[in-house]
Amino acid sequence: MMQDKIKAAFRLNGGLGTYLMEENFIQYFYDAFPDLLSITVYGENSTAINEGIFRGQYFIDQYFPRSMFRSDGYDLVVDINWFPKVMKADVKKIRAASARMGTVVDSWISFCNDPDLRHLAEISSLYDPNIYTYAIARGQTRLTVCDIGGHLGVRRDYRLKIGINEDEAQVLQRFGLTSGNYITMQQGVNSKCRTSDSPRQWPNGYYGEFCRIMKGYFPDIVLVQLGELDNNRPIDGIDRCLLGETGFEELKVLLKHARVHIDGDCGMVHLRKALHGGTSVVLYGQTSAQVLGYDDDINLTSHACKHWCGKTFDAWKRRCFIADKPLCMEAITPQHVADTVKAHLLGTYVEPKKQTVLQRLLTDPTIKLDPEWVDNWLGQRTIHAYWLEKVKIRDLAGFKLTSGGYVRVPIQEMPAYEYLLGDRQCYVDYMALNDQYNPGHEHSVERFEALIDSFRRGLDEQYYPAVDGTDRILDGAHRACWLAYRKGLDAEITVLKLYGDWRL
Repeated sequence: MMQDKIKAAFRLNGGLGTYLMEENFIQYFYDAFPDLLSITVYGENSTAINEGIFRGQYFIDQYFPRSMFRSDGYDLVVDINWFPKVMKADVKKIRAASARMGTVVDSWISFCNDPDLRHLAEISSLYDPNIYTYAIARGQTRLTVCDIGGHLGVRRDYRLKIGINEDEAQVLQRFGLTSGNYITMQQGVNSKCRTSDSPRQWPNGYYGEFCRIMKGYFPDIVLVQLGELDNNRPIDGIDRCLLGETGFEELKVLLKHARVHIDGDCGMVHLRKALHGGTSVVLYGQTSAQVLGYDDDINLTSHACKHWCGKTFDAWKRRCFIADKPLCMEAITPQHVADTVKAHLLGTYVEPKKQTVLQRLLTDPTIKLDPEWVDNWLGQRTIHAYWLEKVKIRDLAGFKLTSGGYVRVPIQEMPAYEYLLGDRQCYVDYMALNDQYNPGHEHSVERFEALIDSFRRGLDEQYYPAVDGTDRILDGAHRACWLAYRKGLDAEITVLKLYGDWRL
């Protein structure tokens, strides 16, 4: 007797790009159990988008607008965003159909019930920054992070392939374009943002300057602006402004056949990728290219800000977190983008080598390091991560030489701190111990006193005591002791926290 198929319903969340990523995940789930599943999808309320991304997909039996969602009549109901959140499951029936499918669904349920992780599965922008960090720490992207336990083998590119429901040649002819002889770009973001000046966008004037430069490089290439009319501004110097003039199927054709597409982190980038249409040049600022970018796109980030800030507050899509204008996007110059696109079109683009964490630290303009310490110790290490952090001075510890070697001691037991409190002999004795076990060392009472005199004249705020993950001082012990003496042990100071290839 033939086993009844498991009836599964997925309710999608997000915008166009998110729908595509969720649909890609559903395809992987179906492909793991092709004879056992009947899948229904509740997607966009727009009929055109539903038809455009679900129609003809072999793994979807039915699709409906999200507004028609219901959970009755299904063996498995999943609300999917970053992670599959199981709303309903006939676990007994699922396991009877396939022990492996039971394992997969169990992993989804366990993730959502895990007290340390379940907040990530909530459909709430409050937790999205944590999800970015979760994905980066695990080496995952927006496409792969939903594959709890790796049971489905979801990869970093699309298995999903979106079809086109119109004659592609006729669409191109309709707009007077030839495949591969035009560049598309979008200046705006999703209309749900309710602004035409989102900090996620590259400035409109920058697009205009980019067009001027590109026309100097390639006079015959056609520059095409795509997007919705109500949340985009026309770009000066564009050849074809098609704002509000394309249906969804026409949009797919134009994106697929463009020589290159230029955009911010928006749905058209993800749609072009799901169409398998080629490279996009994507300008990242508020969101993480490491999580949301694709390996075969050209992802440009200015690093004007040290960290993405996407979803850290409710109005993030409408205004910058720290300035009147988004520094991250303002710092990506039209010349840089034009030169990048030119190199791509000529086949000479080479992706810049990614800086190591140590290289980023050594070139960080906000942090100063002791050159001798860098040459003799830090520069020989692999740094995994660094950041500035506030800590209480009394929580710091240091290395102290003893006849049995170096031991960890709290900051108040360090000879420099004791000296500052008036116990000069303690420091003299410590120097004598160094003379015995570290002949030729550079420390002395006189040198310490000269250093303290310089501290009294004022501290350079960009030099921070460097500590490891347990708040043990790696460099800047004398500075930390001076701050303990001047501010008190209960005061908070900023330290440079380092994680690397040494024992904690």
